[in-house]
Amino acid sequence: MSEENWEAGEGRQRRRRSWRKEQILRLVWFPALFFYFELVFHLFVFGGPGGNFVFPALFAVAFGLLADLLTCAFPERANRILAVVLTALGAVWYATQLVYQHIFKAFLSIYSVGANGADAIGEFYMQALRAIWAKIIPVLLLLAAIVLLVVLLKTKQIRFEREKLPCVGILAGGAVLLHFLAVPCLSAFGQEPHSPYDLYHSNFVMDLSMEKLGVLTSTRKDIVQTISGKSGDDIDDIIFIGLPDATPTAGPAPQQTPVPEQTPVPEPTVPVTPEATRGAENTPGPTPTPTLTPTPTPTPIDTSPNVLAIDFAGLAEAESNKKIKKLHDYMANSVPTNKNEYTGMFEGYNLIMLTAEGYSQWAVNEEITPTLYKMAHEGFYFENYYTPLWWTSTSDGEFVECTGLIPTGTNSFTKTAKHYMPFGFGWIFQKLGYSARAYHNHSYTYYHRDQTHPNMGYDYKGAKGGGLEVKLTWPESDLEMMEKTIPEYIGDEKFHTYYMTVSGHMEYNFSGNSMSSKNREYVSHLEISDEAKAYLACQKELDFAMQYLLEQLEEARHEN
Repeated sequence: MSEENWEAGEGRQRRRRSWRKEQILRLVWFPALFFYFELVFHLFVFGGPGGNFVFPALFAVAFGLLADLLTCAFPERANRILAVVLTALGAVWYATQLVYQHIFKAFLSIYSVGANGADAIGEFYMQALRAIWAKIIPVLLLLAAIVLLVVLLKTKQIRFEREKLPCVGILAGGAVLLHFLAVPCLSAFGQEPHSPYDLYHSNFVMDLSMEKLGVLTSTRKDIVQTISGKSGDDIDDIIFIGLPDATPTAGPAPQQTPVPEQTPVPEPTVPVTPEATRGAENTPGPTPTPTLTPTPTPTPIDTSPNVLAIDFAGLAEAESNKKIKKLHDYMANSVPTNKNEYTGMFEGYNLIMLTAEGYSQWAVNEEITPTLYKMAHEGFYFENYYTPLWWTSTSDGEFVECTGLIPTGTNSFTKTAKHYMPFGFGWIFQKLGYSARAYHNHSYTYYHRDQTHPNMGYDYKGAKGGGLEVKLTWPESDLEMMEKTIPEYIGDEKFHTYYMTVSGHMEYNFSGNSMSSKNREYVSHLEISDEAKAYLACQKELDFAMQYLLEQLEEARHEN
């Protein structure tokens, strides 16, 4: 063999050996990449992989194989670009979820990005920057993958050439095999509520799914829900509680329960003391009978059922829509609650209702927030009361407050803007002859309150162009909101007013929270963490607001 042919053959062998190394590296790049992303995410969000990490790992590797498949379908240049884009998108999405969770203690839903993304960026960019700095190590670890891929491409250690059919088949088969291996194994951890099996097949909960199924699978399911518009169990899957069976049939409306007759109260018997009987046998004449004061008969309590004058049975019979008919059937057959001694207690009173941002039992302090303490200890106090961490925590909490319903999915209040809401407090009080107003001292369009609150029957005002002129700080002052709004309704004979406050909003520090900074002097002596001090300090502004409100109401009462 000539020297030239020998060198050419040696060169081809070196290229084949190099190509095998490059090919192996490109085939493992995305499976290893998304496994790495899940590992970093679990370490810095959940404190470690945990017992369920096997499913985030399996789903991540399966997704990585699909990404491999996608980046071998085009010419090399296009594949290279696509590989960098997919790597960057993955790193940024994991980092976004990590930072978002640090700020809001919940995860970002795709629906929220579409519904409030622009508002969130405009309103909370400073909090986001501080959160990025707080999580700079995991953020850099995630973004480092982009730099590593670019270096590997520049040094030609990895190539993304178009693959032939056998390799494509292996990638596709591997992705499908891993995915369908993981899904049946979900039941190995049980099928009880909030198990990996339940989260995957039935009751998807974003916060739990992120830990037990992984970011990629949770994002996929979130996207499907957003596109399909189905964010919970369909009504066809619901088993109505309290009915004879899961498919109630229309029947007669519940009958009014008559007010029970009062049982006559027997007259009390006066006890005979030993002193009264001593020497009785030597005392002539009858013993005088004492005069008894009659016991007043208590006013009967109306315990009749709380039933609306709506013929649900008739509505069900006439309804052709299956879902609406099922709801009518449910209402026609459900057992109503009964009235009690509290029913109608405040009839004719005016109502001021608040949803307090960031409020919790820790905001009640006899020294720091005496007005909140007074209200908590001198009024009705509901101990059996729990507030879950909703996906859209502020707005969904407001939704519960204003409707009495449990939110489903994300932005449940926003969705009501397109629906008829006759039981909104605004409409109910208007029918009773009351004025109905609502106020929010932050952006009046945030969470689309400019649509939802008028739809609840309120004359609504908010800050930043919504008719409520307050000093634009972050967060704004609840006290100033009271000072600006109370004159608008306190002269009305009958009024209902709803407030959505903002002074208690996170983050809790003295550099980025204007209310915490304003009231810092009231908490500086406390032997607690700075974050806890900042929390109490911003809730102090709510206390000032409530103190001012009560003073104004008391003054108006004396004037009238």
